[in-house]
Amino acid sequence: MGPEGDPDVKTILCDMDGVLSWFGMAAARACGRPDRDGSHPETYHMEADWGLSAKDFWAKIDSKGEVFWSYMLPCPWAEDVWTLCKKYADRVVILTSPPRAPHAWAGKVAWLQRMFGVEFRDFILCPAGHKNLLAAPGRLLLDDNEDNVDSFAGAHGDALLWPASYNRNRGIQEPLAWLESNLRLWTRLSPGEMA
Repeated sequence: MGPEGDPDVKTILCDMDGVLSWFGMAAARACGRPDRDGSHPETYHMEADWGLSAKDFWAKIDSKGEVFWSYMLPCPWAEDVWTLCKKYADRVVILTSPPRAPHAWAGKVAWLQRMFGVEFRDFILCPAGHKNLLAAPGRLLLDDNEDNVDSFAGAHGDALLWPASYNRNRGIQEPLAWLESNLRLWTRLSPGEMA
């Protein structure tokens, strides 16, 4: 990434699950649900909607091992999101939060290499609660998790909440047009003005 705090270097930190990879569909399969149950979940914690405890939900996912993460389907909009991010930023980095299981970390890297090629290195893996530590002038987080976006903005970074059926931007009908409009605006604003 560019120099710390250099607002002239525009960097987008793009989340993976829910923005580029279809975690919900993979989770539905792992939990023995129809795919459609994971395509547009009503809440971020879909396991509760399915009558599962968080412990049981993650146990089902963990039982699939690295394959769960490395073979998630890309979201239908993934390539368009990536193209728009590349258009409006000097650098785009995937910022993703694997759960605790070591195979999840390896699986996410494998997914990124399948999507972008084995030489792809523009990614950061960290716990979700640490994403805000990367907030700085000229950096924008694109994430589907409200807590991550709010925390990043609270740390004086710019952030956009990717529209999803389970967050406050669920009503946005044309998410790619919305994203481009906001990215265009971001390139014109002073650092921190989007927060």
